[in-house]
Amino acid sequence: MKYFLQQIAESLYDNYCERLNEHCIVFPNRRAGLFFRKYLAGLIDKPVWAPATMTINDLFYSLSELQPAGNEVLLFELFKVYRKIRNNNESFDDFYFWGDMLLNDFDDADKFLVDASRLFSNVRDLRMIDEQFGGLTKEQAEIVKRFWTNADIGKLTREKSSFIGLWNNLNDIYTEFRKVLKEKHMAYEGMIFREVVERLKETDTKGIKWSMLHFAGFNALNNCEKKLMKRLKEEGRAKFYWDYDNSYIIEEKNINSAGYFLRDNLKIFGNDMPASWSYDTLLSSGSKKPLRRIINTSSDIAQVKLLPELIGNLDGLTAENAHQTAVVLADENLLVPALTSLPERVIDVNITMGFPLRQTSIYVLVNQILDLQLNARTENGVTRFRYREVTKILKNGIIVEINKGTCDEILNEISGKNIIWIDSDRFSGSEILSAIFKKAGDPVDLSNYLREILHIVLSKQNTPGETTKDYSLQSNIRNEFIYRIILTLNRLDEILKSPDISLTVVTWVRILDRLLKNQTVPFSGEPLSGIQIMGILETRTLDFKNLIMLSVNEGVLPSITSPSSFIPFALREAFGMPSLNYQESIYAYHFYRLLHRAENVTFIYNSDSEGLRSGE
Repeated sequence: MKYFLQQIAESLYDNYCERLNEHCIVFPNRRAGLFFRKYLAGLIDKPVWAPATMTINDLFYSLSELQPAGNEVLLFELFKVYRKIRNNNESFDDFYFWGDMLLNDFDDADKFLVDASRLFSNVRDLRMIDEQFGGLTKEQAEIVKRFWTNADIGKLTREKSSFIGLWNNLNDIYTEFRKVLKEKHMAYEGMIFREVVERLKETDTKGIKWSMLHFAGFNALNNCEKKLMKRLKEEGRAKFYWDYDNSYIIEEKNINSAGYFLRDNLKIFGNDMPASWSYDTLLSSGSKKPLRRIINTSSDIAQVKLLPELIGNLDGLTAENAHQTAVVLADENLLVPALTSLPERVIDVNITMGFPLRQTSIYVLVNQILDLQLNARTENGVTRFRYREVTKILKNGIIVEINKGTCDEILNEISGKNIIWIDSDRFSGSEILSAIFKKAGDPVDLSNYLREILHIVLSKQNTPGETTKDYSLQSNIRNEFIYRIILTLNRLDEILKSPDISLTVVTWVRILDRLLKNQTVPFSGEPLSGIQIMGILETRTLDFKNLIMLSVNEGVLPSITSPSSFIPFALREAFGMPSLNYQESIYAYHFYRLLHRAENVTFIYNSDSEGLRSGE
């Protein structure tokens, strides 16, 4: 069976063989470009210049002079603007937890080209709606009216007053924030998107060096993406390729939310897939009947324990065709259990998701050390640490490996004498323990303190005589994780140099912990060979013959959580910004699209209904 990207590769090669270098293929993600080039390489029988491939984000970045900034840098810049506009002395500790939410709202507002002055208006009189929101449709104005009616601004509570007070400042904060970032030649993603689209009003697209851009495999588009695509289409420089099944596109059958976005996209942009391409896929029809089965298990771990048997029973699985098999983790927390559950003699595996730092032993150690610092006490010049945090650190595998018997000796003493608070002097006999069990005074000291401990761990782990292949591999992996933590500390140090920012130790710890939790370390290997282990988003535009999907549970696929927003749901709906329904439609498409050309599909779900799981 011919796959979606394979068909696009054939079509482009047949039509533009000698001029492929004049073309650019734009995908939703980078992995699609890798598979596209694999299919294209299989068609080429003579030297040619390859076409460019990039993501839609990379295309916008290439058209802007602004540079994307890190989230923590943006957060600190937003705080300075917020304090200036609000004219108060609110600490960063108080601002931090909802400032990130405000960043996401500004990003959405820009990507969907929302008029911020209208969005952040405070309607004191419902009769002013038509005047203030004249650009809205009748239905949108009605939604706005319902929201402010429910807010009942005539009967203000303290919470409502606080909300409306800040709401009145949001447009000024938004405007000033964008101005400050632009002066520093940096931006958040939505700001870059909007800047590119607004410049298109005054200029043409000659800055794009390719004669034709091919947009393949997209689904939900924000307004900035639509504007750019429309402009290129009007100039005859864009073609569009959509992947769908007729069962959720045909108007009479449009109950399925998987086609919610595609129906509009087809009307706006048309479809340049070859006429021979069939949209009656294995999902709903076709001459070949796919094998689909559903397996329920008693726990999450039981799901991954089935992998050896399921992979071993796949007919005709070889090293050459293993890339046609995918294990999709709807719950990405199962990555580590899945890796440890793979059979020993399994064919090569390619992991697309990146290993989460939060699931490593070095992250656990850093977390335990930070807890130690937050609960330490100093009296009369003597620093003492609570036995709970001390015990956890002394039992940590990394510390035990470095100290051998020393940890057991101290643990026995704490237990035997029932010691609650331990003096820091008790740990002076060990380099690593004396470095850990001392009090750091402020965030700058804490950063240097962690860096010193990590350097000791690096120097102590490569001991002579332990040069086996497995040990060397584990050592290299740990070194990579330590390197990522040190890089994160360096980024925080740069921010702390600003005289406008003053952090308490508690807030610094929380920021560091959030940054580390979001870190992933990519696996090295050949991405186009072996069984593919991936999350839902990594599957975009890709087709697989064999599909094993884990955690097909209500609340996991799709997730029931939605990003927090300062903008109420009703106003997001009125201004066309994404909401929870938006996310559900996106994941419905990802799920059904995976089934278009999959011949052998296994769904596994956790049937345990206890706790927070629904068992559905």
